[in-house]
Amino acid sequence: MKGRDRFLTRVQPALDAVLEPGEPVRASGFAMVMASRGMHVLVGAAATLMSKYYWIAVTDRRLIVLKFQALGTKPVLERAVPLSSAKILKRKPGLFGTRLELDVDGSRYALRFPVQFKADAEAIAVHLSRQNASPFGRP
Repeated sequence: MKGRDRFLTRVQPALDAVLEPGEPVRASGFAMVMASRGMHVLVGAAATLMSKYYWIAVTDRRLIVLKFQALGTKPVLERAVPLSSAKILKRKPGLFGTRLELDVDGSRYALRFPVQFKADAEAIAVHLSRQNASPFGRP
């Protein structure tokens, strides 16, 4: 996983600055929010400039969202919320990656995890699902 390791070396200092002592990262991965298909039709390849890039991390206590200003830059903290404030709205595995729609403390993120990060998306979903599971077996 050369690509993941490359991202992780860029992300790790920002992640370490946010983590509290003794707070292990349980799952993390690279995701993006892409412009809509309609926007691609209207402005063509320039629509890719409207994409946003994130590193999502789940710990025992929190969901951490780091945002890249542009690919190749160091990420900055966008949000760090308790797991109880983060919920999965939709989970859609696909041939070219996985899509997770999250409600993070009232803000909606429609994240696309590329195929190289598909396992990371599934791990993030599992950890968030476990946290938000009903003790009675029903949502």
